[in-house]
Parts: sequence; C-alpha cells; structure tokens
Amino acid sequence: MQAQVSVLRAQVAGLKGELAERPAASEPAAEDQPALDERRAEGERNHAAHMAKIEDAFAREVVDPTWSSKTSSRVWTAINEMDVLRTAAREVECRSRTCRIEVSDDGTGELHKQLPLFAQQFADAMPRMSGKQVTDESGKAGMVLYLMSRESTQAVPLKN
Repeated sequence: MQAQVSVLRAQVAGLKGELAERPAASEPAAEDQPALDERRAEGERNHAAHMAKIEDAFAREVVDPTWSSKTSSRVWTAINEMDVLRTAAREVECRSRTCRIEVSDDGTGELHKQLPLFAQQFADAMPRMSGKQVTDESGKAGMVLYLMSRESTQAVPLKN
C-alpha cells in the first residue's frame, strides 16, 4: 500500500506542475454567467436528489451485526491512520453494505485532499463514496460521507 501511495503522490505532484504551467482561466463573459449559474444550480439539484436516494437507502438498510462490526472497525482503523481524518471524524455507522461517516471540515482543504486516498482503502468492499456538505447544530461545517458496496451502488443508480 505504501508503494501505491507513493505512486499517487507522484502523480498528484505531476498534475500540480501541469496546472501551474497553464494560463489562468478567464472569467466567463457577462452574457454567459446566467447559463453558467443555471448549470451550476442544476448540478446542485441533481446531487441533492442523488444524496437523498442514498440517505433513504441507508435509512432502510438493515444492520448485519457481523459485517457492521468488522467494517466499522476497518473504517476506524483507516481513519486513525490519517492525521486529517483522525481529528475530523465524529461518527461511523455501518449497516449491512453501506457505512455513513460524519466528519468536521476546518475549511483548509486538507480533508478534501485526503478523501480519495481514504476511499481507495475500501475499493475492494465498498468501491463507491458519495458525500455532501452539512452544517451541524453549532454552525460548524462538515461532511457526511457514504461508503457503499457493489450491491448498494446497484440499488442507487447514478445520473450521468
């Protein structure tokens, strides 16, 4: 796994170099802004609908005590191995094929950088991760992440 992480880091460094060499994107023309805003709003509506399906499926999912216990332990182990997630994770709940993870987000962007590496650790059993930004009762930003098995990804089709 260390070798995979090293390869991923090298790829990310290469992509950062390519991005630095590109000229900055110009702002959209004023007449294009309404169309851009509408596309963005449509994407947000689609994502919200997709997340609602995932949340509903998770709420209806029964708990398999053996799978849940084993998988929760595996998720917590992965969380504890990553500094950013160790301090951000608040709750993990696994049922029979899906895990729901609540994390706080300090706004530095470090959490978002680590999520692909975190998700990769579960590609064998839960190859899909979806999430949404939330705000808790105290006003702190966070995310709710869902790691889903192959069976649960078939139950919630993604809209392309």
